[in-house]
Amino acid sequence: MSSFDLLGAYQPHDTLAVGETGTRSMRQLLADIATIAAQLPEGDGTGLDQPDLLVTCQDRYYLCAVLLAAWQRGRVVALPPNAREQTLAELSTRCSGVLNDGSGPGQNVVTWLQERGSVPGLSLAKLEIEREIETYAPIPAEQRVVTIYTSGSTGTPNACPKTAAQLIGEGFTLQKTFQLTPDSCVLATVPAHHIYGILFSLILPLAAGARFVRETPLLTPVIEDNARRYRANVLVSVPPHLRVLAESQLASLASVSRVFSSGAPLPDATAHTLHRRFGVSVIEVLGSTETGGFAYRRAEADGSRFRAFAGVHIGVDADQQLQLRSPLLDRDLVQPLSCPDRIELNADGSFRHLGRSDGVVKVGGTRISLPELEARVRGISGVLDAAAFPMDAGNARGQEVWLVVATERGQELPELRAALLRFYEPVLLPRRVRFVDSLPREATGKLMRARLVELFRSPKTESMQP
Repeated sequence: MSSFDLLGAYQPHDTLAVGETGTRSMRQLLADIATIAAQLPEGDGTGLDQPDLLVTCQDRYYLCAVLLAAWQRGRVVALPPNAREQTLAELSTRCSGVLNDGSGPGQNVVTWLQERGSVPGLSLAKLEIEREIETYAPIPAEQRVVTIYTSGSTGTPNACPKTAAQLIGEGFTLQKTFQLTPDSCVLATVPAHHIYGILFSLILPLAAGARFVRETPLLTPVIEDNARRYRANVLVSVPPHLRVLAESQLASLASVSRVFSSGAPLPDATAHTLHRRFGVSVIEVLGSTETGGFAYRRAEADGSRFRAFAGVHIGVDADQQLQLRSPLLDRDLVQPLSCPDRIELNADGSFRHLGRSDGVVKVGGTRISLPELEARVRGISGVLDAAAFPMDAGNARGQEVWLVVATERGQELPELRAALLRFYEPVLLPRRVRFVDSLPREATGKLMRARLVELFRSPKTESMQP
């Protein structure tokens, strides 16, 4: 496509957003877009003429209105990896301004809407506004639309710019694949500032002419209540949240019939439990901020076999490392792109994901896959979650493995060592183990690796090796 009509599936009076803060129609969204756009300096669509706009709106509807207004003005939006004060302060130095919906530094866009008369309870200030907002211009494919920031290993956010072809184009691919309808309503437990959240909880429903829930509930009873209240039939979540749902006492997930998962590996046990208990279709998506989504599986139908999205080609090298060709990759990248994923490629083009190739370390001269170790640990009774990482032993041993295990109330598991000895030689067992009640994860499910090391400052750390 040379351009994307992101709102073309709606009629003016169709409902677009629902939530505690009110219901919004397409007509109201167009009015809000016009109001916000009028306050923004025009850009040239490249992002080269002026710095990005940093947007921190937490309400998914206001985020939607700001994004679409900025894109109409040819402006690039920067989305932060989190809402921590230090992160926002760092990113604000790179941007021309900060837009929010009621908290933190910057300009409150809700104030603009109130002054123009475009919020619930207030009528449009001027009838002529309506004549200005009948249409929303398609967005050129080559227009830069967002810079998505990810959490860098050094603590400094890493920038990943996206064109409309990469971001909105992926949203239309998702719509073609999963066939949401105008009757769909999307509820998400992940924020919309990350690539997974913005695609599945905002761009995808817009491409389908569907509704989305404005808030981002985290507690199990609230998720179920929101699903029932707003008749949400699509849940966008991450493995840690889904595990809690699977193990909860909920009798049902109300109207939810389809669940999406991404951000971290989804255990088969979690997917099968969700399907068995609630009758939902569980879809796991593989991808990253840099690559976009490149494959998916329907757990109840495909088992562990992933299939590529349309237009994506999956290959494998001699070391079983994934080789990716995708229209979503930056045009400056040489394709095929070698990805840090190990796969087992089947004759029909499907594949089994074997874990991250950058998760293989050598301990005592023997290689061990950390993703495989984590999966083994998660399969032990009483384990809720697990994370393994390499540490420099500071001696002839070279590297050693440290392990963090989440259990109920952080209880220790004496049987852990014996369970792992069924699969590994003693030399490969984690040198240090720390039991906690939960792993330090971001809202997307991504592990906060730097905080894992901090957990070992506690005197409760154990050794699994003699």
